[in-house]
Amino acid sequence: INLYETTPLHANGALYACTRLGRIVSLDPETGKEKWAFDPHKAGLNTDEPRASICRGAAYWEAASPEPSATCQKRVFRAHTTESGGRLYAVDADTGAVCKDFAAGTAHPGYVAFSDFQWGGETKDYVWVSSAPMVIRDLVVVANSGLDNIRANSADGYVRAFDVRTGEQKWAFTAIPP
Repeated sequence: INLYETTPLHANGALYACTRLGRIVSLDPETGKEKWAFDPHKAGLNTDEPRASICRGAAYWEAASPEPSATCQKRVFRAHTTESGGRLYAVDADTGAVCKDFAAGTAHPGYVAFSDFQWGGETKDYVWVSSAPMVIRDLVVVANSGLDNIRANSADGYVRAFDVRTGEQKWAFTAIPP
């Protein structure tokens, strides 16, 4: 496991970390042994070629009043840069299974596709995710940048908040004026 540039997250009796190729891993904090691994490519959620990108870390959320025997009452979130614009994945913190209720009303249940949003500039095709998502109550907040250092009229950088259960965007902020 190449955990280059990531800070593991300790929660739910496990260490969670992300890898450069989009995986999320759950590790036993005492032994370092892998409990489970989520790979968006193997799960059929990413048909792009595996692309190495920065992963600074994952975020963790737990339901205040969990439903007995329901899945995804504890979630790990990972934002990942992809060729098709970047994604925010939600997986069950106990099993590593995709949370299909996250972004369920879209063409891609289990993740939010950043390419679905208006980014400003003339293009909206590519966004760069270089920081870990953050959970604040029942929102998962993720930030991105565009490629304005190499492309004119690149997609603007945004900070966006999504509902942790549904993946619905609740708000978006950019410092770049219209």
